[in-house]
Amino acid sequence: DQYVVRQAAAAAGAQADLPLGTPRPTAPTRQYYHARTGQPIHPRLLQSGYDSDDEVDEGWRLRRAEVLLDEFEDVTPPEKAFMKLWNRWIFARPIQADRDVPRAVVAFARAHAAEIAGQNLRHNFLLHLFHLWDNSLLAAAHISAALDVVDDEAARPTSEEEP
Repeated sequence: DQYVVRQAAAAAGAQADLPLGTPRPTAPTRQYYHARTGQPIHPRLLQSGYDSDDEVDEGWRLRRAEVLLDEFEDVTPPEKAFMKLWNRWIFARPIQADRDVPRAVVAFARAHAAEIAGQNLRHNFLLHLFHLWDNSLLAAAHISAALDVVDDEAARPTSEEEP
């Protein structure tokens, strides 16, 4: 411990012994580049917290997928509506691991229960849940939990039905 203290004191003393006006040694500056374009990033942008990775706009991929989905002729409009709803959800909240699928399905059901119930997409949602179950990503309890969320929303009286 005393050796470390002596070394630190010697390093501090060495810098303190510099004559006045002598520039202190600084760390070398580093050039950073945009992640997508490879262009240099100006140092002032870096000081303001700029990050070129924040610029990524992958929304075009979602829009393109929806256009391609609309071109299918053997898929019904409710199936397309559900697929778009699910794809938008997954695009905004990617699932990183299989163990996250049950939580994501229930969160999706909570966020879109009104749309699923209102657009009569429950059957399409159930088919999707069965597909996930067939691929061992969901258990029966997860399917029940997700459907309970949608069914609770469907049972809720609408503003037209309320007295």
